[in-house]
Amino acid sequence: MIRPATAICAILGLLVPGVRAEDLTINETLGAVRCVVYELPEAEGRAEAVRFVRSFRDHFFGGAELVNALGMEEAELREKLTGGFVLFTTLHEGSRLLQAAAEPLGARVEEGQLRLHDRQFAAHDLRLIFVGQSPYSDAKVAVYAGSTNELVVDINNRFHGPRSAYVFRKDESLWEGSYDEEFRFPRTSLSLAEAVADATQLFEDLERIHPDLLAKTSAQDYLALRREVVDELGSRLDEEGRLSVKDLAWVLYRAAAFFQDGHTSIHWRQSLDATVAEGSRFPPFLVEFRGGAFYLTASRPEGLEGREVVTIDGVGFEELIRPALERCSGEILPFRASRFVNRQAFWWWFTGVFDEVDEFVLTRRDERGQLIHIDLQPVSLEEFQELRPVSGGRRPSGGTRIEYLDGGRIGHFVYPSFLRSSEEMERIDRLFDELRDRGVEELILDIRGNGGGSSSMGEHIFQYLHEGPFRSFSTIRVRLSPDLLERSEYWRQYADLEGLVVTEALDEVRRERPEAFFEGRATLLVDNGTFSSAADFATMFRDYQAGEIIGFETGGLATSFGDVFELTLAHSRIPVGVSHKQFFGPRPRPGDDRHGILPDVPVTEELLRPFAQEKDPLLAFAVERIRRRGD
Repeated sequence: MIRPATAICAILGLLVPGVRAEDLTINETLGAVRCVVYELPEAEGRAEAVRFVRSFRDHFFGGAELVNALGMEEAELREKLTGGFVLFTTLHEGSRLLQAAAEPLGARVEEGQLRLHDRQFAAHDLRLIFVGQSPYSDAKVAVYAGSTNELVVDINNRFHGPRSAYVFRKDESLWEGSYDEEFRFPRTSLSLAEAVADATQLFEDLERIHPDLLAKTSAQDYLALRREVVDELGSRLDEEGRLSVKDLAWVLYRAAAFFQDGHTSIHWRQSLDATVAEGSRFPPFLVEFRGGAFYLTASRPEGLEGREVVTIDGVGFEELIRPALERCSGEILPFRASRFVNRQAFWWWFTGVFDEVDEFVLTRRDERGQLIHIDLQPVSLEEFQELRPVSGGRRPSGGTRIEYLDGGRIGHFVYPSFLRSSEEMERIDRLFDELRDRGVEELILDIRGNGGGSSSMGEHIFQYLHEGPFRSFSTIRVRLSPDLLERSEYWRQYADLEGLVVTEALDEVRRERPEAFFEGRATLLVDNGTFSSAADFATMFRDYQAGEIIGFETGGLATSFGDVFELTLAHSRIPVGVSHKQFFGPRPRPGDDRHGILPDVPVTEELLRPFAQEKDPLLAFAVERIRRRGD
């Protein structure tokens, strides 16, 4: 959750690094940038890519020199690139700076494959973001590389920052990893003393940084948790008395999620392939969570889609995945379930629920409420990854856009992320200009699955919908930790209060009315994946009565913690995110700290059933409701 008065890295849509991070991170590397460089050997799409790079420089590093390295002599490059820089380039043999920056990491493209550490990826449609070594100084550089110039555009809008390297297939995350200043990747096992030291560091970080760590638990339960963590670490030692980093992450995931704060969590992840998942087994289906239950969205054999999953071998499905749910950080079950759904392969691998299962009985509920049983067998990772959702909520995919429905009378504004950039603000301005020029009467703002970003983007959109004064938050509470005081010039004015929690009240502000102010009626679509700054936007929409809200309870709360410090545990180098602020909605209500934004029209299976065959049932329901309202 990105909030006001944050550093440049947060504005980029990244997490703020903590003081003890030992790994190289994109965040810290961007903090030492002196110039912005581009080297784009291919002609196709180059002009658009250059415009993007220039806009990136102007928005985030206005005083930095912009350097076109293509064809530049080595002597001139050495003279210009004396410190840290950001490089935008393509995975092309003519990208000299890319090859030089990636050399210590061993990353290279060969025979149509990107090879990186112990992984390889087909090199088409890739986006690679990593910390590399400057060939002209001791400085580290942030590198943004796409397979094509087209994939360089908006590359920074993929979630990244607290780790050293990321690989995406277009917008889909394929892999991420961390390494230290010597470009060494993490260890795979630790001694018990090292594991306990990392657990101790986690608790110390939480106590030092979080604004109200025990807001949702008791002191006795917290002390019991600390004892349980140490005991469990001791119980997981192998024959040589060592603990795998995976086992440590397993224990600490639960410890971080214990505090019911969706922004405070362990960020250790494992990219899965046949080698990593050897011996692991997965269910032959995909699920989603809606209306308090889990539903099949894909299956093998086909034909089970759209049905509620009730039990597996007689065990309630929610109980079956409880080990995963209690490790998914979140204030409420719908968001924890959303986190499970978004990374099903990882959680099935991590929990190992099906690893020792040869066959099982799935019980589902049909459209008449009858329980139906079917015998199924687990599948391999490859078979699981081939499953594609064919039913369910079917959120919209892709980037910011608008489509016109019902003969152009209704605009469907899809907004998947609140990551801030000047390009995105300009895109939104153009969209509202288009709505005005087309005379659109009804606007559906769709923020289903939107995980947040910068609250300023929400304010930018909201000024087109609400003419009076408004604010994102009424109050912000901040822990003045040494971590914050070291990094924030704004909060340093309170340095004498180090360790305390301070409260700031925010006034409602009337913004200048945009020329393309939307005069029609607005509807907001939300679901359990609407979180952080997206939930803040839904709160503004609710509090200022900007229109009707349709969908499922948001995963984020109106009163919640956020603005994350990213730290790295000393021995395992497991990344940890810790909230250091608490936020209160514009006009707080009872229950704002216990549930998400509750829709004016909460959808149910019964309401969606007539639209089950539509590409997007919830959207189809909303459009039909708007039509009837206009009749």
